[in-house]
Amino acid sequence: MSSRATPKVAVLMGGPSAERDVSLSTGRECANALREEGFEVVEIDAGADLAERLRDVAPDVVFNALHGRWGEDGAVQGLLEWLRLPYTHSGILASALAMDKERTKQVFRTAGLPVVDSVLAHRDDISARHVMPPPYVVKPYNEGSSVGVYLVQEAANGPPQIAADMPEMLMVETFAPGRELTTTVMGDRALGVTDILTDGWYDYDAKYKPGGSRHVIPAEIPDEIAAACLDYALRAHRALGCRGVSRTDFRWDEARGLDGLILLETNTQPGMTPTSLSPEQAAHAGSDFGAFCRWMVEDASCDRRSAGAMPSRKQAARLPSRGASGARGAPLMILLRRVLPIGCRGFGLPRRFAGCCGSACHWRLSPARPCSGFTMQRAGRRSLTASPRFAAPSRNARNSWSA
Repeated sequence: MSSRATPKVAVLMGGPSAERDVSLSTGRECANALREEGFEVVEIDAGADLAERLRDVAPDVVFNALHGRWGEDGAVQGLLEWLRLPYTHSGILASALAMDKERTKQVFRTAGLPVVDSVLAHRDDISARHVMPPPYVVKPYNEGSSVGVYLVQEAANGPPQIAADMPEMLMVETFAPGRELTTTVMGDRALGVTDILTDGWYDYDAKYKPGGSRHVIPAEIPDEIAAACLDYALRAHRALGCRGVSRTDFRWDEARGLDGLILLETNTQPGMTPTSLSPEQAAHAGSDFGAFCRWMVEDASCDRRSAGAMPSRKQAARLPSRGASGARGAPLMILLRRVLPIGCRGFGLPRRFAGCCGSACHWRLSPARPCSGFTMQRAGRRSLTASPRFAAPSRNARNSWSA
């Protein structure tokens, strides 16, 4: 059991994806902010030895600053669940769904959220013929940051010639004209709407190079459209089962009014670079960058399913236990306890505590009692999550960590 007065935070960054450089920038910014907030911080460039590095560091919380494949598609989330290390942002399922843009659209359609038509097609077929009438967009269905995007205009003479290093299967979607809008969700609250202004396509350079785009917050749009963005972003967050912070991107065709507002995608690992949108929206809502990062650490846990989908501790206590018939499915932790003599964080637990991590697994553990939760001094936590301005907790509250 950790005896540290304040938790050690491992910031995962870099990694092998196409968005490595963005992740390094995000990780450095968040690590510096968390140090200023008083945390002990260890930066980890995620590689093939990540599990071993995490065991050596033995963090109390993992701040996931990875972007792209392996970092936000459920892969690293699965590793952290296996190691029973509390982590930030969304869990396995929500991360996998949101990273797969085609499946994201299926979830959105089921939830009654507006999206454009799309298909998955082989890159050879896309290069050979128009797989849908132009204008349309071709992009990887499991990458972010506008990596590998082709825009085929209505007057195009022929289909796009896809580079050989692109994935075999790509998503082709109807081009949605209009203004680029975005909304960040923090917990259960949509923070605001930003209008993103660029001279051309909102590509990788426009997103991350200084001066590549201009952000207007609050967006100068009709109240009806602003309210719809806030509502749609929160509904998307919940439909996918996201946790912590997410950001949903829109296109809005002014000529069509509300019917012209289309969801593009939801990002479960929004950028936290100097030019990123989510920190700007948090600041607009009253939370500076340090408090924003601190909130994510305080929100960290294992089993990061949608809060609306998880039973409360009282509800979980009333659920029938798994009997010999196996009629009720057991949490993964209970199944593992039948095989492995370990509990969360690798500490031995008596078998009567086999289900202690059914709803949350946190940083303190006593062999004399089940896992009781990763908590800060309650008044401090409420002041950050419940206040309309997300006021940072007092210095005394910041130093009052307990289990």
